[in-house]
Amino acid sequence: MRKTEYNDLLSRFLELEKESQRSRQIELELLEKQTVLREQNIKLIRKSIELSDYKRQLEDKNYELELSRQELEKALVSLRESENTLSTVLDNSPDTIIAVDILHRIIYFNRDFPVALHSLQEGLHLCDCIVPSSHDEYHSAIEEVFRTGHAHSLESVISLGDGGTVEVESKLGPCFINGNVASVVILVSDITERK
Repeated sequence: MRKTEYNDLLSRFLELEKESQRSRQIELELLEKQTVLREQNIKLIRKSIELSDYKRQLEDKNYELELSRQELEKALVSLRESENTLSTVLDNSPDTIIAVDILHRIIYFNRDFPVALHSLQEGLHLCDCIVPSSHDEYHSAIEEVFRTGHAHSLESVISLGDGGTVEVESKLGPCFINGNVASVVILVSDITERK
């Protein structure tokens, strides 16, 4: 009977030892998995920190863009106000203001010549609006302003659509873009009554 008990105990001991080994094996596997999970958690925390940094950077950029957008809106409002002021000044100027390019073609005018109806048009050569006897004088003056960048003035006669004429004083000045004369601005004043 003792032998049987011994054998039972031995058998039970061996079973317990197997279970212990299995438990140790499971414990080792769990420790390995825990190590892997810890490393993954560390990586996730690092990624979270990186993403948090990116998010902060994006928020900073969005804030800067919002400030830039607000500044741009202010600049556009100011530009519109300046354009409106300039347009009002040009529309209410007592003189005709004309800008011509290097080919003496009209690129801008604020109004027609005094008394004339629809004599000026963008793209039209300036000489199409003045009497032929003044062509050479205007050509020379415009070319001189383009060449020298200095103002010039002259008096001439403008032909009207009905065949009549108006005596005018023209003041020519350079319009610079990037240090070069890009166009010539001509301020035309009716001096018929003074003559």
